[in-house]
Amino acid sequence: MVFFCLVFAGCDRAGTNSSVRIKGETMGTYYDVRFNELPPGETNDSIRKKLEAELKRINDLMSTWQADSQLMKFNTADTTDWFPVDADVEEVVSKSLEISEMTDGSFDVTVGPLIELWNFGVEREEFKVPTEEELDGIKEYVGWHLLETRGGEPALKKRHPRVFLNLSAIAKGYGVDLLGLVLEEAEIQNYLVNIGGEMVARGKKPNGVSWTVAIERPTSQPGTTPQIVKTVSLNNRALATSGNYRNFFEDSDGNTYSHTIDPRTSRPVTHQLQSASVLADNCMLADALATSLMVMGPEEAKQFAIENNLAIFLVYPNGEGGSQEEWSSAEFTKYLNETAKSGP
Repeated sequence: MVFFCLVFAGCDRAGTNSSVRIKGETMGTYYDVRFNELPPGETNDSIRKKLEAELKRINDLMSTWQADSQLMKFNTADTTDWFPVDADVEEVVSKSLEISEMTDGSFDVTVGPLIELWNFGVEREEFKVPTEEELDGIKEYVGWHLLETRGGEPALKKRHPRVFLNLSAIAKGYGVDLLGLVLEEAEIQNYLVNIGGEMVARGKKPNGVSWTVAIERPTSQPGTTPQIVKTVSLNNRALATSGNYRNFFEDSDGNTYSHTIDPRTSRPVTHQLQSASVLADNCMLADALATSLMVMGPEEAKQFAIENNLAIFLVYPNGEGGSQEEWSSAEFTKYLNETAKSGP
C-alpha cells in the first residue's frame, strides 16, 4: 500500500515556542508525532521511549515481517483449534471481519497467500503471472469466512489449517490510534500522530486552530515535488490514504499488475482508481476502508460511500488524455478548507 498524505501548514505556536515533534522509523516506514507541550515531569526522550515501546509491542504482535510475532505463530500453526492471542490482536482481527462483511469481501485479511503468490509479499522473487492451477490451489484457504475470533479469553481460530493472515492494511491505522492513547495517558490532549501517512488528530495546534493536513496529487514519477490536491482540517478525526500508482509489476509484454489484490477475484485490480482517502472516527477504520475502496474502484467506491454515509475522496483518470478527476463525498466536503473547496 502506498500512502501520500503529509503534515501541512506547520505547527507554530502564536507568540510562543513551536510544538514538540518526535519522529523515527517503524513498520517499514516513518512515524511523526507532534503535540503542543511536554507535560510536567516528561522529556522528549521519555515520551519517545513510551511511543517506541508501544510500536515495538504492536510489531511483536502483528508483523508478518517478524517470524516470531504472535501473528506469524498463528499463521504457521497447523491447527484448527482455538489459538490464544493478545486482546489487541483479537480486536484487530474481529474488526477486520466486520469490515469484510460490510464491504462484501473487498477487505479480507486472509489475502496473505494471494499477496505472496503475486509476489507482493515478504519473499519477493522475479515476477511471473500465477497459473490458473496455482490460483485455484489456494482458494480453499483464502476467505474471511474461514476465520473466527473469540473475546473474553482472546483467541483466533482457522477453519482451514493453512489460513494465513496479513494485517498490513489495518494494523498501521490501529498503531496510530494506540500512539494517541499513549500520549493521552501522558496527559497530552492536543496532538497529531502520523505513521506513514495514516493520521489521527486530537485537540488543536499551538496557535489554537485545528490540525491541518494535505493530500498530495498522485504521481507515478518518484522524486518529483509533491503537489497538494486538497487540504483537510482534522477536527478530532483520523485520515488514511491508499494509492495504487507506484507499486506494480510489468511483464515482458508491457502489461502492468497492481499490488492491490481483489480477494473476490484472486487477481490484481484492473480499474483506474489512483488514490482513496477516508476520514473516520479512528484510524484503524479509516485504514481498512481506504484499502477496501482501492479494491472496489471508483464507481463501486462512490456508491459504497453514499450508501454508508462515508467521508471519502477519490482521484482517478477521466479517460480523456490522462488528466485526473476528483470526487468528494458530501461527508468529506465538510472537512475541506475553504481554499481547498474552490479547487486544487
